[in-house]
Order: sequence, then structure tokens, then C-alpha cells
Amino acid sequence: MQDQNKDDIARFAYDFLKTDLHMSGEVLRRKASEYITHNAQGVFVWVSLVKIELLKRVERGRPDAEILKCLEAIPQDLENIYKDMFRRLEERQPEVIQDGVMVFRFVLFAQRPLTVLELRDALATLDVCNPSYEDIQKDIPAVKRRIEYCGGSFLEIKGVYP
Repeated sequence: MQDQNKDDIARFAYDFLKTDLHMSGEVLRRKASEYITHNAQGVFVWVSLVKIELLKRVERGRPDAEILKCLEAIPQDLENIYKDMFRRLEERQPEVIQDGVMVFRFVLFAQRPLTVLELRDALATLDVCNPSYEDIQKDIPAVKRRIEYCGGSFLEIKGVYP
């Protein structure tokens, strides 16, 4: 699998390092891309999670050497990345954990992919009297951020949303 996906992973890594993280140094960007390609072992899921982790850990425009250092601090296997993600979920406030559990239940047991609006309504059922629901009712980007935060990078929002 590694031989088949190697070129695609290298292009994907190089692209997000340049586009999303704005790595400007060609040498370091190439070194980071090679590091990702080598450690991915042909697994795109690992590369995707590395991208998410880097975007969380590193501010855009940071020095390339700092991005490379953060990259090297990310676990090199899926099991340890998932452990880190679960640990961060467990450290969150109880209401965030409760929202996350509800969203996971809806997503896992749905018979079809859910829309952001449906997940917004699911979050609202926790506490209908919560005034913050009215604040996010029309603010889809806020709902999206809430779903992503409560889901701890285990949930991905795809497609078009209003």
C-alpha cells in the first residue's frame, strides 16, 4: 500500500504544508513532506489526522522550523494519535463532553449522513431553554465549529452547507 500511495501522499502533504500552513522555505517544506510520506506508511488517514493536528497546534505563518518541530512531535502511528485525541476529549468541560456524546450518537446511528442543520437541532435538544441556542441558530459557521470541537477531530464536516 505504501508504494501505491506514496506519490499521492507526498503531493497532498506538500500541498497542505504550502497552502494551509504557508511553509515558505522550500528545503524545510520538502523535508516535512518527506517526513510525512515516510511515516504515513501508505495510510491516508494518518496523513489527514497529521494535517488536522498541525492546523490546531501551529498558527499560520509560523517559522518553518517550528512547523517541522511540531510535526515531529505528533505520534507516528494511528493508535497513539487516537489516544491523544481521546485524552483531549476527556479533559474538556462536562457540557462539551455531553454535546460530543450526543453528536456521536446521532452520527453513528443515523441511516444516512446528517446535515449541519440536523446536528444543530440535535445539540439544541440538550437544553431547549439555553439562550446560546438562539445565538447559534442562524450562525452555521458557529454550529460547524461546535460540532468539530465537541467531536475532537473524530468528526468531519463535508459538503455544502448554507
